[in-house]
Amino acid sequence: MAKITEHFTYEEVVFSQTASRYDIDNTPSEQELEKCTIFAQRILEPVRAHFGKHISPSSWFRSQALNEAIGGSESSQHCKGEACDFEVSGVSNKDVVKWIYDHLSFDQIILEFHDEKDPNSGWIHCSYRQGHNRMQCLRSYRDKNSRVHYVVLDLSNHIVESRNDEDEDSASISKDSNDEYLAKDNIFVRIINAIVALFNK
Repeated sequence: MAKITEHFTYEEVVFSQTASRYDIDNTPSEQELEKCTIFAQRILEPVRAHFGKHISPSSWFRSQALNEAIGGSESSQHCKGEACDFEVSGVSNKDVVKWIYDHLSFDQIILEFHDEKDPNSGWIHCSYRQGHNRMQCLRSYRDKNSRVHYVVLDLSNHIVESRNDEDEDSASISKDSNDEYLAKDNIFVRIINAIVALFNK
């Protein structure tokens, strides 16, 4: 296997069951592969070094054709080589998210569909880009109608959520794929983004 860093391979970057099933070309450009390499260096390798555990990427680079096939967001950072979905073997996804939040620079991290009763439930979506990183931390969940909501994840006091599943301030997205769709109407997200922008000026 061709390595892009000490512990991560090109094969992991391009792996996709959907691409294999439908014979979709998922080959990154030289620039996109470079961004995947930077992501591995800045996020995955430090996480692996800290926890000393194997990391399993489930969705890394996505070509435009693959992204369209799975119904991904047109602005998905996966298509730029800037994002990856993964889990750390034997470690709670929430613990991994908290460590990344406390120790690394990142653009966006989402604790996807995590159940507090099951530490290994869901997965982690994380993105990194050179230059301005938003340091945005979110959690996704499905309401009783299977609509997906994104809310700000407050790791000091668990979660800032809407009052109930019907709250209009938590915009819903009818998607089953694990993309970084943001709730544009989520007032909490807008407030946090404004605060982060002020501190980064």
